[in-house]
Amino acid sequence: MVKSFDSQEREKIRLDILNKGRELFEIYGLKKTSVEDIAIGVGISKGSFYNFFVSKEELFYLIIEEEEHFRDQILTDLIANEPSAEKALRQLFGQALKYIDSSTMLEKLYEPGVFQQLLRKLPTEKLAAHQANDHQATRTFIDHFQQHSNLRQVEPEVLSAFFRAIFLITLHKKEVGAELYPKVMELLVEVIASGLTEPRESRND
Repeated sequence: MVKSFDSQEREKIRLDILNKGRELFEIYGLKKTSVEDIAIGVGISKGSFYNFFVSKEELFYLIIEEEEHFRDQILTDLIANEPSAEKALRQLFGQALKYIDSSTMLEKLYEPGVFQQLLRKLPTEKLAAHQANDHQATRTFIDHFQQHSNLRQVEPEVLSAFFRAIFLITLHKKEVGAELYPKVMELLVEVIASGLTEPRESRND
């Protein structure tokens, strides 16, 4: 029989599930972590887990979304405080690439088959909402620096896709070479910052 919980217990247990889920996902990944593993770690029954989350995939995805809040904060801060598109790009990619490279959860997201598993298990509307939020955050950044600075006048959809492609490079650290990777990333950030901005004088013609 699944136990019922009062509101205070529910809040605590939900937080415990999030923390235990993150702990196990970071060690074993999505595929090798079961609902039972998480429930035992929290001290609830497997059935009680489903009072809080539809599936382990939903839990995993929620943790990933929380992990990605760093990007939204970076974009918001740059729009508010940085007038130079070149400096904004350098900070955006410099900080984001370092964060992604250091995040075990984001690393687990890109393990073989994980993204496909999420696509199968999660409601399409949840995935669509997440993608829309991603697009809007990036579009706001692009629009701001195209209008108020010297970010190149490339179609926003193309620039947004380009940004995503750059972040996918973090999946190929081994191919790049672990020793060379930090210097390669530093060079990449500099190339992006200079390559995606126009000379100031050309914007004034």
